[in-house]
Amino acid sequence: MNFIWLKSHSGEASDLPRHRKDTIAVDFGEDPASVASRRQCAAIVVEVQDSTDVRRAVELIDELRITYPVWIYQRSATIKSTLSFM
Repeated sequence: MNFIWLKSHSGEASDLPRHRKDTIAVDFGEDPASVASRRQCAAIVVEVQDSTDVRRAVELIDELRITYPVWIYQRSATIKSTLSFM
C-alpha cells in the first residue's frame, strides 16, 4: 500500500517522511490523482503550510472524496485549523 505526499507550494522544507518507502512525493503542481492511480495508492496526504495549500486541499477533497481518502498534514495545526477542514 502506497501513499501520495503532495508537497506544499511554499518552498519551505517539507516534513515528508523520507525513511518511508511507501510514500511517494508529488510536487504541488502535479496531479496527485493520476500518480495515485498508477501506483495503487491508498490515500493522498496534502501538506498544508499556507492559504494556497489550504485551497488546494479543499479542491482535492471535493474532487477526490469518492476515489481516494485525502488526509491533511499541517505542521502548525491547532484545534481551530483542524475544525476548519471538517
